[in-house]
Amino acid sequence: DHDNREHAPLGATVRHCATSQMVAKRRAAESTVLSWSRRLSFTRQGQLAICLVLWTCLWKAIQEVQQSPGELTSFDPYRILEIDRGADERTIKKAYRKMSLATHPDKDKDNPLASVVFLQVTRAYAALTDDAARANYEKY
Repeated sequence: DHDNREHAPLGATVRHCATSQMVAKRRAAESTVLSWSRRLSFTRQGQLAICLVLWTCLWKAIQEVQQSPGELTSFDPYRILEIDRGADERTIKKAYRKMSLATHPDKDKDNPLASVVFLQVTRAYAALTDDAARANYEKY
């Protein structure tokens, strides 16, 4: 005879209907669950392969950052505007006008970095003409 009891988590006992129709229905549901869990689960080799690919991508990204020609220096508005420290507002305006005319993206349409350089010039001017920002920059 078939035992229709099953042990559930936490020690509880579950009794199932033992009719042939319900047994067939339960087995079909269990096989569906098993087939989906097999499709979704990865084998150890699959997990290792994914981990290896992710580590390789991370290593490549680190190599790219280390070999990039970009500067990772601090923001120095005096260097960007090519003026001496402690310059007065008139000198700052003059330098900004000169640099903005020279680095404007419309002047150098072939250079993809022209807009970035112009933006740096604009930010440097803003940092030196705003009294609070200039005081913070000179202080720190």
